[in-house]
Amino acid sequence: MRNIERGFTLVELMVAVSILSIGMIFVLRSFLTTSGALSISESRLNAVQYLEYKMDEYEEKAASEQDIAASEQMEMRLGDRDAMYSAQVNSAALEDSKDELWEVSLALSWKEGIRDEDEIIGTCFKNKAKK
Repeated sequence: MRNIERGFTLVELMVAVSILSIGMIFVLRSFLTTSGALSISESRLNAVQYLEYKMDEYEEKAASEQDIAASEQMEMRLGDRDAMYSAQVNSAALEDSKDELWEVSLALSWKEGIRDEDEIIGTCFKNKAKK
């Protein structure tokens, strides 16, 4: 009579578990990398949204003929991170015109892990307060 053994040997099981473990390490590493990139993207999105909101405030002040402060700085929270907001307003006269423009530059800086991140936006508004 023939004795046929069914199943796997211990060595075969150890090799299979090792291969599976190596594969799981690569999958988990890709999840961690994706999670970090998602966090950076979320911070950048929040920064741009905040800066656009502040730029809208400057645009409303320019449209309503209010005067604008030359510079502004403040510490704030960007999601769960500390950030530094700054605004710089420069006045520029147009050639061959009595009109004046406000050049508005807004910046938001924060730390993302060990990296320093920042977003900067800028535009110009016609200064309706000066005629």
